[in-house]
Formats: sequence, C-alpha cells, structure tokens
Amino acid sequence: MEPRRPEQIPSSRFGQPPGDLVDYTPTEPLLVVEVDADVCFEPDRWRHPTQFCRVRLDLQPAEISGVEAR
Repeated sequence: MEPRRPEQIPSSRFGQPPGDLVDYTPTEPLLVVEVDADVCFEPDRWRHPTQFCRVRLDLQPAEISGVEAR
C-alpha cells in the first residue's frame, strides 16, 4: 500500500495568517484529546486557534460522535 500524499489546505484553517498552504494528511483517529476552543466557529473551522488540554484515556474515538476513519 502506497503512503497517502498530503493535501494542500489554507493555513488559515489552523489559525495561521491566510495566504500559505499547509500539507495535511488525514489519519485514522487513535486517541481522544480535550481542547479548549472559542465559541466563534466559521464553516469548517474555529475562528481562533484551539489549545490542547489533555489526553482523554477514559474515552475511545468510537465513543465520540462525528469521528470517522478516513
């Protein structure tokens, strides 16, 4: 099986200044993490960067709604 090639997506999707493209390779979810996110949400992204809080070892990806393997 050949490795997946990264997609090119706008850097603004990651809270970076717009204009650049970033390599993005979707992966299968293996763990659950908790993030702190602002309530400001635009189509497909949070308006402000999210902040990592902790790994949630008490949860599995299959238990979280909206999580799909790609």
